[in-house]
Order: sequence, then C-alpha cells, then structure tokens
Amino acid sequence: MNATFENAPLVEIIAEIRWNPQPSHLQVAMGHGTAATPVMALNTNSFEEFFMRFGGEVYQQGFELSERLVPAGFPMMLFQPVYRYRKAAREDASVLYQVGAGIFSANAIPPYRSWDTFSPTVEAGVLALLKTRSHGGGEAVFSSVSLRYIDAFGPDLTEGRDIWSFFRDVLGIKLDLPAGLTDHAQPGESPKPSLQLVLPLENKMTMSVGIGDGMVNNEPAIVMDTTVATTADLHASRESVMDTLNSARDVIHRMFIDLTRPISSLMKPKA
Repeated sequence: MNATFENAPLVEIIAEIRWNPQPSHLQVAMGHGTAATPVMALNTNSFEEFFMRFGGEVYQQGFELSERLVPAGFPMMLFQPVYRYRKAAREDASVLYQVGAGIFSANAIPPYRSWDTFSPTVEAGVLALLKTRSHGGGEAVFSSVSLRYIDAFGPDLTEGRDIWSFFRDVLGIKLDLPAGLTDHAQPGESPKPSLQLVLPLENKMTMSVGIGDGMVNNEPAIVMDTTVATTADLHASRESVMDTLNSARDVIHRMFIDLTRPISSLMKPKA
C-alpha cells in the first residue's frame, strides 16, 4: 500500500538510529538513589573525528552544508544531535542528516513526497554511518532503530471540528466519560482529550501514538505523533536497518490510512 496525498498533513518524518558508545567515551553521572547512568560524552576527540568522517562522506552525496548544533567546547549529551548536514537549497533542502554521541537521524520535511523517494536517502545515510562510525564493544549493534511521523491536521482537514469531535468522527476513538466527570462539565463545552498510547506489535516492535491539540507554524492544529521502534538490539547492517524501517513504515502507513479514511478526500489522494 503506497497511497500518497497532495494535501498530506505531514510535518516531519524522522528515521533514527541509536547505539551505545564505548564506555571509555562516556562520563557517568550519579543520581540520588539511582543507578549510574552515562549522560555525557567524555572523549570528545573521538566523537569529533567521527563527525568529520561522516561529514566528509555525506558531502560526496551532496550534503555540502553543515551546522554545529552544540557549540565547540560544550558538553555533548548522549543521544543529542551535535551536527546537522543539508543539501543546498537548489537541490533538495527538504532532507537532512543529524549525528551526535550515539545517535544518527535522517529527517524529511515538506515538500516530502513519499517513502519510496525518501528511503534511498535514509539508506545512503545508514551506509555513511556504518562506514565512518568506530566499531568496538557495544557499537557492533544498534540499541534502537525507530521511524517517527509527525502529522498536523489544520483547519482545512478538521473542517471546524474540535478535538473531541475529531477523535470521535474522524479517528473513530470513542471516549465514554463517567458521571463523576461530566456532572461538573460546563454545559455546551466539549472536553479536550489527549491520547498517549503504547501498543506492542507482532514484529517485536512497539508503536507509540500521541494525539492532542497543538500549534504548527503558528496555527492551531490537531497533532498526531507516531513512532514505531525496536525493542531489542539490532545487528548493525544496512539490510537489518532498512528491513526494520520498511516494516515500521508499513505499519504506520496502514494505521494512518485506516484512521483518516473519513477525511481522505480532503487530503486529495494522488492517482
């Protein structure tokens, strides 16, 4: 199923990989009454070398623009992007890569076209990561691979519905509130629900869905944030990563098509 829409509500898609850097590269922070947790990069030279190797590799793919997100000399938090790499606007400014201590992501923003057109960029980034990342200890595997879609349903798609009506009439999510709540409600005013749901999947992944009121581009919207992620370590290879991301995309796509069927015509399906 590869349905695409001219008026899709997509805000951003993020394919993300995480791994546990070698212990010698980490500083351990002790919490009060909690186990020690590595939170900060210690061997900055090692990470800086990785960022330069990765930047040089993706430069050859056209990602000629780099932006440092964490100032030089500042601590690098684990799983926090430090560098962002983009193509020149004359090519495709809608895709970018990010890397940090133990994290890589490929991001796409409008005019996002389809997974079929974005996935080769993801795959090229994965290959660059595998080629330039140091391999030792826990770095032989990826601790998490995830795919995240952020959708925002603006006024053109909600047709004046508030979030209570959107839950019920569009998404098919029916909430039955007890009298202990409704007895105190203002007459004529609808509740404002938000949803946080974690759903175990058959393929040993989990789907996390969050739906609620939000603001996108300074306009009110109903935001749906969906992530499908692995629940166990994954072999660090192009095949295993792309198979996982393709499976995650299929689940998210089928869920989206099923939930938004009542407003499918408003999203203008492409032939």
